[in-house]
Amino acid sequence: MTVQVKFTPGPAAVAEVASDPATGTYALRLRLDPGTLVITAPKGTNGSRELAAFLAKVAKEAGLLAVVLDPTEPRHALTAERNQEAQAGLADWYGESGAGRGIPEMPR
Repeated sequence: MTVQVKFTPGPAAVAEVASDPATGTYALRLRLDPGTLVITAPKGTNGSRELAAFLAKVAKEAGLLAVVLDPTEPRHALTAERNQEAQAGLADWYGESGAGRGIPEMPR
């Protein structure tokens, strides 16, 4: 089953690490104000590694989006490598990266 959902974070939205004391497992919890989204590891022996790999991709793309949305904020600065990836194109709304969808020019 495929589910596509769009959330808009409110003023008190936070991202945090959550743990389940009963199982000792960890998850990424997004408290979106209102609403909460929890991303957990898939079941199986490699579930934690699969979640870690996915979260690394989320962090990478979130960093790019921060630059796109606020290019004047220095803490969002792109590395030379990430800037090349960004210039290759941003992902379509619900799909893969599209050619020619570069990020806006950075102010000088």
